[in-house]
Amino acid sequence: MTSKLQLTVPKAIADQFGIKPGDELQWTAAGEAIRVTPLGKGERGRGPRSTKERLELFDQATQRQRRRQSKMGRRGKSRLRNVTVTLEDHVARWARLEAAHRDTSVSRLLGEILKEHMREKDEYQRALRRALGGRPFLKTDGRYLSREELHDRSHLRGH
Repeated sequence: MTSKLQLTVPKAIADQFGIKPGDELQWTAAGEAIRVTPLGKGERGRGPRSTKERLELFDQATQRQRRRQSKMGRRGKSRLRNVTVTLEDHVARWARLEAAHRDTSVSRLLGEILKEHMREKDEYQRALRRALGGRPFLKTDGRYLSREELHDRSHLRGH
């Protein structure tokens, strides 16, 4: 975002949706998000839609979203939730660059990073429970070795 509130559309997105320099984009508030839609050729230069048209479009979009969510549920994928994250400027800048480098969105990048962190923490907790579960280490007689037994090296000294 520039100081003049101008945004740059990432090339991959522009290519995917056929957006060219000079094309008009429609900006719509969608709850806590902003939806950006390229205007079709028949829609350019057209005034604002009527309330009835907007409600019909909203109903159609809601139906499409419900269909997508029900398909996701059948495939066993988790439902996604939107969250707001506040970042320091340098962290946000790094996240945008890293997301662009990985060809993904900042939201998806942060989701992947958090999911990986959660997985690592879960693995650590499972390992800790196993270690503290009282199971013997290596080939012992079922009990933990004492500190003295563990560090006994008399057989190495030849005594």
